[in-house]
This record gives sequence, structure tokens and C-alpha cells, in this order.
Amino acid sequence: MSGSTLSLALALAVGPLCGCSHPPRSSSSPAAGSSSAARPAGSTPAAGSSGPRFSLDEPCEPTATDHHFECGANSASELYDSLLLDGDCQDQLGHPVAAHGLAQESLRLAIEDHDPNAAKRARELLARSQAHLVTVKLTTAVGVGYSVAFDGGKVLPAAANNEYEADPGAREIVVRMLGSDRTYRARVCLHPGEKRTLAVTFTPPS
Repeated sequence: MSGSTLSLALALAVGPLCGCSHPPRSSSSPAAGSSSAARPAGSTPAAGSSGPRFSLDEPCEPTATDHHFECGANSASELYDSLLLDGDCQDQLGHPVAAHGLAQESLRLAIEDHDPNAAKRARELLARSQAHLVTVKLTTAVGVGYSVAFDGGKVLPAAANNEYEADPGAREIVVRMLGSDRTYRARVCLHPGEKRTLAVTFTPPS
């Protein structure tokens, strides 16, 4: 392979920086809604979308989510084995929200099927993906209701503890005050295992 061909191949594999104008990519999976980039802390994944194009408010290095790979194509005989393989793939690609949900479902099925080896693997994936999850805590004025969306995905209600679990990488977070047109928008770079607090200040539309 020539030097120019190798450079082109590497450029296609790595993709652009998070800080460039492109949305975080979501991989497919056999579990409904596992492509979501965020969910209320402690919940199961909610359906999401890849979201709008945007430029970040802070620098962001390339992440695994920039790769053009797809998960879910495996030939495992048992459903929970397939979910585990997909979950491991999702975690390696930087989608711990999806990986964690797949591990939870796989653990449930493995326990029902009395398969201790699969249950052990599911618990290992749960721990690994949990370590990669980002926790985003929103602080607002007392008594102010809101909804939030990550990357233009499903609108999530206010979490009980105002905490959301998210994938690392480039994220656009939009918080809307209930009963008002005021919003708060943050375009941030989240890192694996990070705990980020955002002080929400609502502003009227421009």
C-alpha cells in the first residue's frame, strides 16, 4: 500500500475530530432503543437519535464513536450470548449506555436460563460499561420543572436526582423550562467515567 493510500485509509477509519461539525454516531443493536446517548441515571436506555450537527463550546479529541463500525452482526446461538457480544462491541465503540442496557438484559436472560457462565460475563460487562458511563448532573433553581434532550434525541423528563447517564464524546444538551419557551443549551465534550455538573440558566429564545 502506498503512503498516500495508507493516509487516506487512516483518515477514513478515524474520522473527524469531535470539535468539527458532525453528530456523534450511534450503532445499531438488537435491543430496542439501545442507540440512545443518554438516559436518566439508573434507568434503562431510552430511544434516541444521532441528533443535529453542531460545533462544540470546548475542544474534544477523537473518540471511538467517530469510527464507521456497526455492532449486532454476530452468529451466537443463544440470545443472551448475542446481546453480550453486541454489548461488548458497543462498549468498545464508546457507547456504554447501550452496552449497559444490553448487559442488563443479557444478565436477566442468563439467570432465567440458569447459565452461570453467561451471568458472570454479563456482570463483567455491567461493571466495565458502568465505569465508562458519564454522569451529567443538572442544577436548576428550586422548583423549576424542565425536560432535557441529548443530541436532539428523545425528550427526557427531569430525573429524580437531576442526574443522567450519557455516552462520552461530543454532546449537545438542551434543557427546556416547562411551561415556557426558555432554554439552556450546552455543547460539551464528555470523557469516559466523568461526573459533570452543569449549572442551568434558562434564557429566552433569541
